[in-house]
Amino acid sequence: MKQWILLLLIVLLLACNNKLSAQQITGKVVDAQQRPVETATVIAQTPDSVFVDATLTDSLGVFRLKAAPGNYRLIIQHLLFESKQVMVAGTDAGTIALEAQLYALDEVVVKADRPIVKVEDGRLSYDVPQLTKDKTVTNAYEALKELPGVMGSEDELTLAGAGTPQILINGQLTTLSYAQVVNLLKSTPASKVKKAEVMYSAPPQYNVRGALINVVLEDNAAAKGNTLQGEVGADYRQRTYASGGVRGNVVWSTPTFSLDVLYNLQESKRRDAETMTANHTLQGAEYLINQENGSTARNTSHVLRVATSFTGKQKDRLSLAYTGNYDSGTTQRFSETTFNGTSPVHTDNRLDGPSALHNVKVEYNGHKGLVAGADYTYYDDTSNQHLTNTELASSNQLRSVSEQHIHRGMLFANQTHALPHDWKLNYGGNFTFSHSSSFSDTYKDKVLDPASSFSSTQKEVTGNVFVGFTKSFTQAFSVQASLSAEYYKCTENIGGEKIELWNNVALFPNVNATYVFSPKHVLQFSLSSDKKYPGYWAINPTVYYLNVYSEVYGNPELKPSRNYSSQLTYIWRQKYVLMGYYSRTVDYFTQLPYQSPTELKNVFQTLNFDFREQLGVAMVIPFKVKDVLNSRLTLNGLQIREKASHFHDVPFDRKKFFAVFQLNNTINLSNKPNLKMDINGSYITPAQQGIYDLTRYYEVNAGLKWTSVNEKAQLSLRGNDIFRTGLPNTIVDYKGQRSRMQVMQDTQALVLSFTYKFGGFKKAKEVNVDTSRFGR
Repeated sequence: MKQWILLLLIVLLLACNNKLSAQQITGKVVDAQQRPVETATVIAQTPDSVFVDATLTDSLGVFRLKAAPGNYRLIIQHLLFESKQVMVAGTDAGTIALEAQLYALDEVVVKADRPIVKVEDGRLSYDVPQLTKDKTVTNAYEALKELPGVMGSEDELTLAGAGTPQILINGQLTTLSYAQVVNLLKSTPASKVKKAEVMYSAPPQYNVRGALINVVLEDNAAAKGNTLQGEVGADYRQRTYASGGVRGNVVWSTPTFSLDVLYNLQESKRRDAETMTANHTLQGAEYLINQENGSTARNTSHVLRVATSFTGKQKDRLSLAYTGNYDSGTTQRFSETTFNGTSPVHTDNRLDGPSALHNVKVEYNGHKGLVAGADYTYYDDTSNQHLTNTELASSNQLRSVSEQHIHRGMLFANQTHALPHDWKLNYGGNFTFSHSSSFSDTYKDKVLDPASSFSSTQKEVTGNVFVGFTKSFTQAFSVQASLSAEYYKCTENIGGEKIELWNNVALFPNVNATYVFSPKHVLQFSLSSDKKYPGYWAINPTVYYLNVYSEVYGNPELKPSRNYSSQLTYIWRQKYVLMGYYSRTVDYFTQLPYQSPTELKNVFQTLNFDFREQLGVAMVIPFKVKDVLNSRLTLNGLQIREKASHFHDVPFDRKKFFAVFQLNNTINLSNKPNLKMDINGSYITPAQQGIYDLTRYYEVNAGLKWTSVNEKAQLSLRGNDIFRTGLPNTIVDYKGQRSRMQVMQDTQALVLSFTYKFGGFKKAKEVNVDTSRFGR
């Protein structure tokens, strides 16, 4: 009976939605560059000039007029554009482009700053071309680093008040991981990015939870005729060694079909080093360990993406995409270790092998609010290790081969209904399954080592359903809220023994409440919850040998972490941002070192904490000096608390306050030629992680960019981490655990990049894959 009642309600909602859709004329108003035109007046008349309805376009340029199906004349007016009239038959007016209005004023120049940020349905929407137009960024990942409140290393972005956000492209869910998303963004030209939407509490229809950055790219299917567009580029990177790459992107599109092909090849070689000292207490005696480590890594990476989309008469769309990433590399590590000043032990540790990732995704976007699709990823990795420890005339050898094979698939469907009185109903769900198999065979002096040899399979299923709503209670106050229920289960089979790693059900609330005092003054509250899984390899019972003193252990007892966070954000004059935030992560996990009390070993292992808390305040302050200097200052102060009751025999409960300062500057050197310079710096006060103390560190980057008159060619020269100070030193001095490490990674770099666009190249649609749990 309940099923019939639910079915009847859904049918009624669909009927209501169809009726409402049939009583509206909808369309979109854009400028000559296909950018939305906000607050344009749209008037509907009958062919004999009888008034029907009038409205204003919203921040996306979209308008809705109340009218029954028929023939109408639409009149579009805006102070900055020429008035335009179009005839419409039916209820879909399509996209209407306006021409700029030219005003001839004697000795008068009218200037205005485009807003840095807008609030759109609870999302903070940033105009990325405006933020990066004078920056020396070359790819989409570098463009995201320019967002207010976002800081980034070479491989990870962090968002003030929210940690590491999820990243989607055009709102599409996929099974590729965070690391692979970053690689794909690095392969994507910055010119393809239209805007970025920052959500501190992502609505469930995105099929992710917590903080989210959604990268929005132009729609190829919007072309009015057959077009061929593209962009080619190359870059040269000088660290200790030279590296470089080439890339190309070609897009062919018609009003109903698009084909997008992207290829990126990168060859890299880098050198890193660490110096470690440790005071290790063993059976009442203290040992002084000194260790010098160095490594040289070579890698060749190929990224290929082929995507197509088909658009029907009613704007229904079917898209299909393939993404491939093929890597091969070699890492050679060297260590010199002394114990109490004895003769050094020399370690040669070579690791090599290929990895490959294949992802296929199909998605349907219906004109009645249905989004459904499927996604499949296959990942394959092979690693060969050759390790030799040499002391005086003696030596021992270790040989290891390990493999990982992962199959992961996902099905999802979401439905949105527009209801009377400004209500929107969202509901849907997704189902994810994965099967991973891993093994490692390790031989010490040709004898099998049982501690680091294993074979395991892991099976994981996750089912999620959600229901939510969006409602504008007044013109100023609106709420988006939802509740998701998720079932997650994982089992592991090791040597024929089946182990249940987790089996649970959890609820995840989500709220975004926005109050608009005026278009330039906005207050937003966000509440979100999320879950994070450990990597597949991390939960294996394995030992990986780094050198004669340090080893990495797996941990089959790792549990997923649960995060609850909230943010209160005030946006003043559409550009100044003030935020307070709080987050609590239960079963937070990270890798920490531990000096064994039974042998001279420094063990690195990923463990769960009881919890991790953050409480802080952040501010974003942009400012300009005429047309010469455009700057943005970001201030972030926070207190962090971490507690672990079962960290070996040294439980901890530690607090630390630290601050992050970031200043971005763009200098206009010349308009003709178009020459810009940017200088960016960041400073982080001493911080902590677990039993680590992190020293203060800072980073300075600078760049110079030339753009041709027709804006087709761009040449940039950039210096990264100019003073080689972008990483902290780590210190452990806690309950008998004592060590210090100075890290000297190869982050200082000089980068020369060239790009050329042809055929009026515009942004294209992308796909990204989450591989954060793949590999070691």
